[in-house]
Amino acid sequence: MMVQKHVWIAAGVLALLVGAFFVTRDAPPSQMDAALVLEAPSTLGRLEWERPGDERVVLESRASGWWLTSPVEAPLSRQAGDEVERAFGQTLKSDDLRFEMSEDRTFGLSDDEVVKVAIFEAGKSSPTTRLRVGDTVLMMKDGTHSTFVLAEGDERVYRLFHTSLGDLVRRPVDDLRSRSIVSLGDEALRSVQWSHADGHLLKIEPAADSSETRWMLASPQVEMALDAATVGRVVNTLSRLNARDFVDEGDAQLEELDFDAPAVTVTLETGSKRVELAVVRQGEGDQAKLYVRRAGDGQVFEVASSARTALLTRMLDVKDRAVMPIASDAMTSIELAGDDRVRLVKGEEGVWTMARPVGVEVDQDEASAMASWLGALRAERWVEDVDEYRAGLTPGERSSVRVSAADREDVLYLGASVEDLSGGRYARLASSPAIFVLPESALRRLTQNADAFAAPSDGQLRGEQRPDF
Repeated sequence: MMVQKHVWIAAGVLALLVGAFFVTRDAPPSQMDAALVLEAPSTLGRLEWERPGDERVVLESRASGWWLTSPVEAPLSRQAGDEVERAFGQTLKSDDLRFEMSEDRTFGLSDDEVVKVAIFEAGKSSPTTRLRVGDTVLMMKDGTHSTFVLAEGDERVYRLFHTSLGDLVRRPVDDLRSRSIVSLGDEALRSVQWSHADGHLLKIEPAADSSETRWMLASPQVEMALDAATVGRVVNTLSRLNARDFVDEGDAQLEELDFDAPAVTVTLETGSKRVELAVVRQGEGDQAKLYVRRAGDGQVFEVASSARTALLTRMLDVKDRAVMPIASDAMTSIELAGDDRVRLVKGEEGVWTMARPVGVEVDQDEASAMASWLGALRAERWVEDVDEYRAGLTPGERSSVRVSAADREDVLYLGASVEDLSGGRYARLASSPAIFVLPESALRRLTQNADAFAAPSDGQLRGEQRPDF
């Protein structure tokens, strides 16, 4: 019994010692307070950072958002501005780890890697905080980022919580800049104007009598319907025009661009804004590059080739591409241009017959489909730099399709093939000198023979052996 008593006494003493150890020892690192706390300015006003071998970067907060003021004067993108606010507009805290610079670690804090950052409160000329910013590391446990920093007056290295400061301050300046060339906000456009160097002027405005945005020609003051789909694409492109690249003061490229004689000046106006863009084209054909200079701040941008049509728009680019002036249901006679010179005639009861060649019973569905297609015929594009001789539209060279109604008649002239990769066939109407291009598929339909409209004979399925258009 005495031995057992001594065992219980020894066990009790051991338990007390173990308890004392856990009570008095330091809490584990995960329970420690942040080793470094840097309070954010009450209002973040300016940031400056210096990178080895690079120009100093200065950002300023303005009413319109964050702006670069060095090495260029330009607005930040909205995304970059949000990143700046998240990184510097709140209290910066480290985790509970402290590293000695002498430790065998890579922090990105050596003189040839470190970024020196100064944080300013709005209206203050002296920084509230200075940091030496090192690398950003990915925290494997939760997928967040932390950045190694040295605070002014402290030789220990800290790892800031949940921040990618290192990546942000090392990012190329052009990746911080806004690529938006035209920014209209929620305001609706009141007009778009193109003033070309050769004197060609085009101005469009929303129609006042339309509940939805429908554009009309404002200048020159002539009767011309606009192609709604084309105008919509052009306006949408201009309203959201973005830069492909930047051309700044000191760039050799800028000296080669003659903005004193731009190819076209594009002006967009809202109720309170006016955006004016001078456009210069460098090179020829599809390889040409386009540059714009924005009036007011004088910034120069290179734009993608996809914006070419929107920036260089002329009247014929937005002209309604519907070419047939006679409505389908008003047609009383259709004479095609093929070898058979097929001529379809619609009687008073709406029945189609074939006047040439004679003796062919007409499939009413095929004849009606032809009238509907012809009434909806659209040009691929209008052309202004091709004369009738080059287009093969002179008498003796052209073929013709004649369309009649009760009170009028018009002739569609078909000319030569277009000699470029776009293909197609030149055409124009007898009632208008304007030349346009039709696709080759349209030519095939306009030159069909009588068999294409013949009613199926007994035992032949309707539509059998019909051409597929």
